[in-house]
Amino acid sequence: PMDAIRSLLLTETLRISKSRGPGRALFRSVDVEEQAPKACFDLAAHLPSGYSATARCGDWSGCGNSHDGEMWDYQTCSFEVEQIGFGSAKQMFPDRPWTKEWLREHCQRRFGTQPQPLALQSLWGFDGENLKAQASRIVFTNGLNDGWSVGGILTDLSPERGLLAINLPNGAHHSDLAHDFGEVDTPDVQAAHAKLIAVIGQWLKDVRSELGVVSGADSTVVI
Repeated sequence: PMDAIRSLLLTETLRISKSRGPGRALFRSVDVEEQAPKACFDLAAHLPSGYSATARCGDWSGCGNSHDGEMWDYQTCSFEVEQIGFGSAKQMFPDRPWTKEWLREHCQRRFGTQPQPLALQSLWGFDGENLKAQASRIVFTNGLNDGWSVGGILTDLSPERGLLAINLPNGAHHSDLAHDFGEVDTPDVQAAHAKLIAVIGQWLKDVRSELGVVSGADSTVVI
């Protein structure tokens, strides 16, 4: 079935490419044998560093390679537990449900540690009720095309304390932090940027007023 899906994707991509006309092809045909590298593909170079590294690692969406991948793998084996599995009629990948048992075995074998998914909540009060009692002036942004958004704060926790949620239905992993934004973005992303600028701008004015800082003065305000 996977070969059939790949063949269909390739066929459709070629069809779309040809329909775009000369000079606008998605990619051009090449002689695979002629372009293929002489050496074998080095899979190890794409694995995280360290003992007993795996391509999937503790985050099944991928940890990356080298020491960066090792650091993220360790975080998913400590406080940053990522519950990412595969298994839905809406996707083409083989079923692979995520389990705590698999993660425990992976983390013990890899680092000699055990995952602690509730540690940050217990240590710093990272839950809705504690945030409402202790925090203020935080915007929680969620690009809803980002798979991680399911673990985000999707509704306002406390508007009176400035604990707000802004959701971007067409947003990706960090559309709110894009350096280049404007007319190329979808309307919801543009609206989110405008709201962020307005909200944070008002907070800065409020803090300056509370501290008695003259507008435009050369000063640093920490919120």
